[in-house]
Amino acid sequence: GITKAALYYHFPSKADLIRSIYQPFMDQTDALLDDAEARRLGPRELFEAYIDGMVGFRDAYLTLLRDASVLAYVDLEQASIRWVERFQRLLVGPGATREQQVRAIVAIGGLGRSVVLPGISEEPLRSAAVEAALAALGAGNLLGAHAPTRRLPVKAEAT
Repeated sequence: GITKAALYYHFPSKADLIRSIYQPFMDQTDALLDDAEARRLGPRELFEAYIDGMVGFRDAYLTLLRDASVLAYVDLEQASIRWVERFQRLLVGPGATREQQVRAIVAIGGLGRSVVLPGISEEPLRSAAVEAALAALGAGNLLGAHAPTRRLPVKAEAT
């Protein structure tokens, strides 16, 4: 195991340790949104890229849900507000109705939260989450795409 002394050798404070965990996620999300804006990604591509990035931070996200005190050490709250605005612009545009804005928030929020579901392997999770986000956005109707409902395979728990 790792001793407390060894941990503090690499991270002089709790804040440094927490930033080392969450800053890469924040940087990655900013880069994703920059790329999405530059490439003018559609909703499906944006959702796929976002969930692909979120999967790598599953454990960190679970920790945040269990202990929101980590927010005191990173500017995740302000970043989240900024991301919501950017996701809305990308998904429904600046002149969106209130309903479209709500749908965009539900879509991206639900997509992000889905990564913490236990017992679902990565690809079925990705597929179901992206389809659900598109449905929440209303993009399925716009694109004429109605994916059949599928049961997600459950990972066998180690004994």
